[in-house]
Amino acid sequence: MRKNPKIPVIALVLCALVGMVALYFKGGQQVVDLTSAQAAEIELEPTQADSAGVDPNSRFLLKSSVSLDEEMVANNLSIEPQVNFHVEDGADEEFLIVPEDTLEANQVYKFSLSLSKEHSLKWAFQTKGQFKVTGTLPRDQSTGVPINTGIEVSFSHLNFADPTGYFEISPKVKGRFEIHKKTAVFIPESLQPSTVYTVRVKKGLKLPGSSQTLEEDFVFQFETQDPDQNKVDYSLDVFDRTLEFTTSSSPVIPLGFYHSRGRDELPDIGVKIFRYKNTQEYIGKLQEREKIPLWAYSSRRDYLEDTSQLEEISSFSTDLKRFNYDTFVEFPQPLPAGFYLAEISCKDIRRQVWFQVTDLAVYAVQGENQALVWVHDLVNGSIVPGAVITKYRAGVSAVTDENGLARLAGTAQIGDSSYFIVSNDKRESVVALMPEYYIYQGRSGMGYSSRDYWKYLYLDRGLYQPDDTICYWGLVKPREQENTLPERISVSITKWEGWQD
Repeated sequence: MRKNPKIPVIALVLCALVGMVALYFKGGQQVVDLTSAQAAEIELEPTQADSAGVDPNSRFLLKSSVSLDEEMVANNLSIEPQVNFHVEDGADEEFLIVPEDTLEANQVYKFSLSLSKEHSLKWAFQTKGQFKVTGTLPRDQSTGVPINTGIEVSFSHLNFADPTGYFEISPKVKGRFEIHKKTAVFIPESLQPSTVYTVRVKKGLKLPGSSQTLEEDFVFQFETQDPDQNKVDYSLDVFDRTLEFTTSSSPVIPLGFYHSRGRDELPDIGVKIFRYKNTQEYIGKLQEREKIPLWAYSSRRDYLEDTSQLEEISSFSTDLKRFNYDTFVEFPQPLPAGFYLAEISCKDIRRQVWFQVTDLAVYAVQGENQALVWVHDLVNGSIVPGAVITKYRAGVSAVTDENGLARLAGTAQIGDSSYFIVSNDKRESVVALMPEYYIYQGRSGMGYSSRDYWKYLYLDRGLYQPDDTICYWGLVKPREQENTLPERISVSITKWEGWQD
């Protein structure tokens, strides 16, 4: 039988067509149909990278074991987020992908090489970001933290070095570390209740396989919970820890008292009065207490100064008094001028109050480049010229003029706790230049930038009907030339949710 010579020819042509690379165009993009190409046959890798990620200045090398050309790669490769790039042809099916601009740090870039309509190869690379702490548990300035908590520090990268030598906790606590991916967990043996702990992750912690280290110390604080906070049937709190009284009035100390049985049962109060030797000792003790952060509620509430070295001048017992909804302790008689500490006890609770007795009323305010102090005599109601104003431990002083005013040159930084000592004849008074709430605002970053701008807001009228349109006019202007205007300003209408509708 005669064989048909066309059959092997046709078969050979069909095999050749299947093995060829088919090119076609759609929407301006050239798609390569490499049906036999696998991910292992086409590789993409950065030219500059380490364990921290891809260098933002890196190029990318495309290697292929199948036939490609520079035009195919350029037309079928895409990068997300979009990056302008060009392709340089290399030897042995290698192509260099060169970004036109420096890549963004700490960004994931997705590369996609289209092989057909339905099939493409994909790669993802993350550029280097700064090795840093990204979060903690407990969070900074948290309170009521359980004493059986673990202390977690999360980092931006995996595979960081052993943190043991770079971890400090104060007061000191023994413990061990566990590593969970990007998080180092310190498991303490025992934490104490109602205690402020300061954790420091020290700079220099290495990221193996890269040149990066932790560039600066990372510090956070937390306060453990009081285990008896919700177990007592009564409580006693001091609203104002520093008070002032005149020599002619009996000191009255406001107290907050709660009893689970109701408000009618008022306890007996014991009071011990201690006297400081001078203004320096008094201010020093105030500053010692200020070392406890304002947010650490339990620690500040329970703080007790050691009174063993103080002179106890008096003690008495009295009923806790009430007027309307206010409760207070009233001293039996006025005290001579001086600086005092009162220790108040109720059953097993002790609280302390620092106060001064003086007939000098002082108003002080810090300006941009100077402080203004005004002194008034509470005995005869007159101004006090000739009073000496001295900034505590600063070597700066001034004298009040005929209007009772004095100006002291110098600035004060947010977070400073500055005290002035005011002296006139044998009378003295102490005034805090920056009260505690202002110090706390500075530490937390609140209330600082607002002072850099003039701000005004005016409405077109004071009363509106429900269907009226509210028209307003406002002004925001930097106080200094170096301060720029905000890009966006929001004006909102809110419903008053206070004591009145």
